[in-house]
Amino acid sequence: GRWEALDPRVPFPVKRVFVPQLSPEDVPNPPLVPVVEVVQDRLGMEVVRGCTQGCRFCQAGYWYRPVREHDPATVLATLEAHVDATGYPEVGLLSLSTADYSQIEPLAWHLAERLKNRRVGVSLPSLRAESFSVALADAVSRVRKSGFTFAPETGSDRLRRVINKTFTNADMIAAAEVAFAKGWNLIKVYAMIGLPTETDEDVLELARLAREILQAARRVGNHHAEVKVSVGPFVPKPVTPFQWEPFGPVPLLQQRIELLKKAFRPIRWAKLTWVEPEEAALEALLSRGDRRLSRVIARAHDLGAVFDGWGEWLNLDAWRQAVAEAGLSWEAELGPRDLGATLPWDVIDPLVRKGYLKAERRRAYLEAATPDCRWGDCMRCGVPGDGVDTQLAKPTLPVVGEEAPALARARNAAYRLRPVPRIPPPSEPPQQPEKTARYRFTFQKLGEARWLSHRQVMDLLERALRASGAPVRFTEGFNPHIRLSMGPALPVGMEALAELFDVDCTGPITPELVEKINHTLPDGLRITHVEALAPQTP
Repeated sequence: GRWEALDPRVPFPVKRVFVPQLSPEDVPNPPLVPVVEVVQDRLGMEVVRGCTQGCRFCQAGYWYRPVREHDPATVLATLEAHVDATGYPEVGLLSLSTADYSQIEPLAWHLAERLKNRRVGVSLPSLRAESFSVALADAVSRVRKSGFTFAPETGSDRLRRVINKTFTNADMIAAAEVAFAKGWNLIKVYAMIGLPTETDEDVLELARLAREILQAARRVGNHHAEVKVSVGPFVPKPVTPFQWEPFGPVPLLQQRIELLKKAFRPIRWAKLTWVEPEEAALEALLSRGDRRLSRVIARAHDLGAVFDGWGEWLNLDAWRQAVAEAGLSWEAELGPRDLGATLPWDVIDPLVRKGYLKAERRRAYLEAATPDCRWGDCMRCGVPGDGVDTQLAKPTLPVVGEEAPALARARNAAYRLRPVPRIPPPSEPPQQPEKTARYRFTFQKLGEARWLSHRQVMDLLERALRASGAPVRFTEGFNPHIRLSMGPALPVGMEALAELFDVDCTGPITPELVEKINHTLPDGLRITHVEALAPQTP
C-alpha cells in the first residue's frame, strides 16, 4: 500500500528539520545540576552534532546528518565557566563519535591543561581505534584514569567491512597498547552478534581480539590490565541500510552467546557480559512495528509488564499475550522486510533517500567501503546542500604531542591546508609540598534535604566546595577527591541542626567563601559555622 495525507493542512511526509549551525547561545548557561546522582554524573557538552562515518547499522548516524561542529574556543570557555558554576569533578566531550571531531586532540589537551589544577578530569565516550593517539591519551590522563572504551562492533575484520567500519584489529591492538603504556588498566569493548552475513568464525574472532589486547598490555609491562567485552544482539533499526534485515533468530543468538562464553572461559583478565536475546527481541519489536503496537504496549502493561528495562523484571509472557491479542506475529514483525514494501516509518522523511540506503545495503554484501563525506566528496545521501551543510571547526589550536596520523591526514586534506601548528608537550614542574590546615564545618540538614542520603550529601558538599573555589587539598592517585571526613551518617528522613565534617585545606576559609558554598548548596543544606582545628585534633 501507500500512505496518504489525512489532513491537507499537515504536509506529507513529515520532513525532519535540523539546526544548520551550532551556536553558543544554544548551550544552557548555567547548566542545571541535579541534587541526586544520575546516570553519567558529569558535566557534559556537545562538541559535534551528526556523524557521516556511515556505519550501516547506526540509526543516529543517518538521522542526525549533516556534521556540525562547535568552535573549540567556545567549548573551552563554556566548560571552564560551567565547572566553576557547578563544581563537577569531571567533564565529558559528547557526540555520536567524539574522536571524529576535527579539533579533538588540541581541544582535549588544552581543556585538560586549564582544568588540571582544579583536579577536574576529561572523559570521552567510546572511541574509534584509528582516531586514538598518544596526544589524546596524554590529554585525558592528566587528572584521572578510569577506562577507555572502544566500539569495534565485531572482532572480525571481514564483518567490519560489511558494516562500513574502516579500522582493523591491528589498529585496535595498537590503540590499546598506547593506552596500557600510558597507565590505563582497563579497556572496555562493545560488540554485536547477529549482524548480516555473520558466521561462527566471525563470532570467535572477538575472543581472539580480547586475547591479543591483553598480550599488548603484557608487551608494555602492564600486568594488571583487564578487558571487559560487552555483547548485544544486533537490532535492525529504521532509516539504516539494514532496516530490511531480520532480527535474530533468538535460538541462533543464544547459540552464539554460548560459543563466546566457552571461548572466553580460558582467557584470564577478560570478562564477558551480554544482553539476553529475548530482551533484544522486545527492543526489535518496538523499534520496527507500526501504530498497532500502541495497543500492544497498553495491554502488556495491564498484564503486568512495568519495569521490563531491567532484566530481572522482564515479563515476556505478558508481551507474547499482548502481541497475540492484537493479531500480530513476532515472526512477521522481526522477520525480513521486502525491499519494495511500504515501511511503518515512511510517514517521516529523514532527508536520507531510501534509494541511497538500498545502495548501501548492496555495498554491505559486497564488503565495499563508503568514505566519510565530512573529509571529501558528497556521497549523495539526500541531505540537502551537496556537502555545503557540513560545518567543521577551524584548526586554530596547536596540537600538543604526537597526533593520530589518520586523523591529521584527513583533516588537512579536507581543509587543503598545511598541517596545523604543533608544539611539544611542556615539562611538568616538580610538585611542591603543600601546607595543610584542617577546618571543621558545621551544617544543617532541614526540610526537603532530609530525604538526601549520606552519600548524596557528601557529593553535594564536595561539589559546593569545588564551585566556591575553596583552597581544598585532594587525595593522590588515579581519581582525586577532596580530603573530606564526614561525621556519622544520619538516617534518611531525619533533620539535623549541627552535623560536622572536616576538610583539609591549603589556605584559609573566609566568610566570603562560606557564603559562596551556601549559595551553591540546595535548599535545606547550609553551612552555619567554620573553625580552624589545631594540629593533631581528632
